[in-house]
Amino acid sequence: TRLLLRGGAAGLRAYDRDAAGEGSGEAKAAREERKQEHNNQVQKKLDAIASGEQGLGKVRQHVNPLKSQFQIPTEAPTWPEVFGDPSLPMHLDIGCGKGRFLLDLAAINSNTNHYGVEIREPLVVRANKWAQDAELPNCFFSFANMNASIKTILRGYPGKISLVTLLMPDPWFKARHHKRRVVNPEFVEALAGELQSGARLIVGSDVRDVYDDIVWVLGNSTSWSEVPGGSDEWPLERQTERQISVQSRGEALYHSVYTRN
Repeated sequence: TRLLLRGGAAGLRAYDRDAAGEGSGEAKAAREERKQEHNNQVQKKLDAIASGEQGLGKVRQHVNPLKSQFQIPTEAPTWPEVFGDPSLPMHLDIGCGKGRFLLDLAAINSNTNHYGVEIREPLVVRANKWAQDAELPNCFFSFANMNASIKTILRGYPGKISLVTLLMPDPWFKARHHKRRVVNPEFVEALAGELQSGARLIVGSDVRDVYDDIVWVLGNSTSWSEVPGGSDEWPLERQTERQISVQSRGEALYHSVYTRN
């Protein structure tokens, strides 16, 4: 029989499974060989994107963060290698997508390091190429699932994490998929544990149900306090591509600002 599995940047992986001899050493070796071949193809594509030899191609819009491949914590980068001055305060953008929001902010705010984390690796590779091409020493992107990596990916940062943005997260509309949403009580407490008192958190969505869910989770946490009037006006100099698109259609946007207690 043939079982098709999602394979990240390369699309679908196909593994042949012999029902009679699936557990044999020969079948296992064959599967490992196919897996290594797939990984090599993925890496070749990522290298081509990083060098500019190849475009992004098709990238999945939704990635299930609960898959086993996304449960391995991502370690922090070597900060002096990715930022020109790692002592600067950091703006962390969780679920940064294509990265243009951070790239725009980095270009006008040289006194802050802008760090984006995204679960779709091809987008991360391309965003880092854009940052390099734009000669932005204060902008870097990492491939990670923040729900699995929040306690590792920020480790050892020399500066202060002053701002976190979590904007337009995947809504996962179906009730049985709500467990895939990034914001939950465990996540907001883990995030709080990595921040100093006074750090700001800006959350936003164009889906009222998602926004209400985020506000409920943060409202029931003793680690965060909502800033009065924080939802009145957009507090940053730039907006995400999604925000701009939603506004252009005259649809509603929701956001709130919180501070770490």
